[in-house]
Order: sequence, then structure tokens, then C-alpha cells
Amino acid sequence: MSTRCQIEFRSGSTRRTVYRHWDGSPSAVIPDLLAFLAWSRRRGDVEYETANFLYWSKREHGASDQLGFGVCANL
Repeated sequence: MSTRCQIEFRSGSTRRTVYRHWDGSPSAVIPDLLAFLAWSRRRGDVEYETANFLYWSKREHGASDQLGFGVCANL
């Protein structure tokens, strides 16, 4: 069974959430987020940063057709 998680990007009241179907434990997510933040050049634009995280994840974890990520509604 996969360890699922949600990763929230936010700036002020703007929030965007990514669903990750696998490797959702802190020991897997935190190193990925740190690597992503080291790679990323743009800060403060939550929508752009969230989209870039999906791009980076696909690039870093293989170019398979189905990566196991989704975009969630912020309630």
C-alpha cells in the first residue's frame, strides 16, 4: 500500500495543494521538497511554484506517463 500525502504551497491567504500517491512519509517528502526548493528559482507565486513542483517531480522521478500526483481543492 502506498503512503499518500498532501503537500500545500502557500503565500498569505493563497494556497494550492498537491496530492502525492506514493512516498508520502516525512523521510521521503522532506528531502524531495528541499531538493525542489534548491532547484526552483521563483518564490512567492504559489500557483507557479506548485506547477513547477509537479514538473520537477516528473523530471526527477522518471518520465512515466502516470506519476501519481494530483491537484486538490483547497477548502
